[in-house]
Amino acid sequence: MNIKQTIAAKGWTYKRLAEAMGITQPSLTSIVNGNPTLAKLQAMADAMGITVSELLGEDGATTITCPHCGKEIPIRLNPVSKKEEK
Repeated sequence: MNIKQTIAAKGWTYKRLAEAMGITQPSLTSIVNGNPTLAKLQAMADAMGITVSELLGEDGATTITCPHCGKEIPIRLNPVSKKEEK
């Protein structure tokens, strides 16, 4: 499951999520369609009341696939405190 699917599966719309995050819907679309930072992923997850792992997919995957070469890349997610974001 990808971020777009998770947003829909949890019953959220881009408009609602953007409002909850305090950003515009076009900004959220750019984040989701781009390469979001961990801080942005955390902000989305916080707004939805879920973990970043849940946002990225409920299968507990620890890899992502490079869109350019198709290579599997291992990932490790660490929570970001509000202090670290500034």
